[in-house]
Amino acid sequence: MWYIGVPVADRFDRFYRYLLFQLDAFYIEIAYAVNLNIITRLTAFDNTDLLEPYLETISIDLSWEDKN
Repeated sequence: MWYIGVPVADRFDRFYRYLLFQLDAFYIEIAYAVNLNIITRLTAFDNTDLLEPYLETISIDLSWEDKN
């Protein structure tokens, strides 16, 4: 995943670090248990509703101009 997916965001809660990647038209969320040092869940989805927990941390710059 680290070599073919594009890292999008990460977030933390009390026990887990969540890493979000984009792979083509899909998103992959990896749940990593920090205290156990293991990956506990891998979730693939294409429903953008599941991006909700990441929306405050994702920066999207829409202020581009066509220079032609």
